Parts: sequence; structure tokens; C-alpha cells
Amino acid sequence: MKTLNLLIDAMTEVVELDKKLEMLAFFDTQDNLYVNTTIHTCGTAACVLGYGVLLVGTKGTITLEEQADLLWDDLAEEVGEDLADSIAAPFMFRRLEGAREHCFRHGWPTNWIKEQKHLTTYSTSQDALAYLLEVRERLSLQTILISDNTESKTLLTKLLGKLQ
Repeated sequence: MKTLNLLIDAMTEVVELDKKLEMLAFFDTQDNLYVNTTIHTCGTAACVLGYGVLLVGTKGTITLEEQADLLWDDLAEEVGEDLADSIAAPFMFRRLEGAREHCFRHGWPTNWIKEQKHLTTYSTSQDALAYLLEVRERLSLQTILISDNTESKTLLTKLLGKLQ
């Protein structure tokens, strides 16, 4: 969970420094990026991935926006596209949809979702960090159960249900 842990580190720093999480500042509509707003404005208008990129630092001639795309790709490869969307999508309904899809596809209960402010409200830095920590815990349980080769789906569902 290298990428997920990097994002947790980044958001921990963001929360400690009392920085804002203002993903919508990049958009005027869902699919229309403001031309004059780019990822280099992190700290005033930022997303989880933007802060992750800033924590890692610049890599040669690649732009910060390209780095954010690569970081999302790494996250999606690590946790799946649906869960990556639930973490980093700029719009609440996309984050919520990603979480629901992941739960459906992997047998996770869905009742914990409604308690996650990162998925159900305009997310703050604290909400995003809490969600990242919850996702890591659930993925860790899933990994332990699968690696033990137990009746993973039934047991996983029971354990994840107890985390509510």
C-alpha cells in the first residue's frame, strides 16, 4: 500500500498544517477544468492527489499535473479504480459512486459509507484523512484474510461489518 500510505502521510501533514481541501476550485462544471487554475495552486485549491504530489516533490521536467495523473494511476493499480475514485475524485457523487462500486465488487458491506464525510459531504482535509485511514484498515483486513486462505468473502464481510 505504498501509494495509499504516501497519501495518508500527505494528508496527515495537511491536517497538521490546517490546510484546506478545496477540490472544486479546479472546475466550473464536472468535466470542464478552469483554464487558469492548475495543480500548482495546491495549498489554496487542492485535492488529495495534489497534496500527495507536493509531498513527493517534483520529478525532472514532468509537470505537477502529469505527476498527479501518474500518482492516480499508481493508486488505481494498488487499490482499484473504484476505490481510487472514492479517494481522489473532485466531486462528491463520484467519490460516493466509487466507494459503492468497490463494496459491491468486493463484497464489502455498504452501511459504513454513509458515515464517511469524505464521500457524503463537501470534504475537508480531516474528512479525507479519516477516510484514507478507514480504507487502509479495511484493505489490510482483506489482505490478511485472503493471504490466510480462509473462507475470505464470508469472513471478510463479517469483519468489515463489525468496523461500522
